[in-house]
Amino acid sequence: MEAHKHCIGCGMNIPPSEIFCSQRCKDSFVKQRQKLRRFQRAVLIILIIIFISMFVMKIVKGV
Repeated sequence: MEAHKHCIGCGMNIPPSEIFCSQRCKDSFVKQRQKLRRFQRAVLIILIIIFISMFVMKIVKGV
């Protein structure tokens, strides 16, 4: 069997020196990663807002 690895975007066999099988596959992978990062940031911001709100409510209720 010839030395090969798989495209990280679609899983096709590619030469060991490559990462993606095509520019289209690379663009699609980058788009998906950006979408995931935006989603993760949104979740993090929502969690921070919830924790700050809980903290403020606890301080106000305790006074």
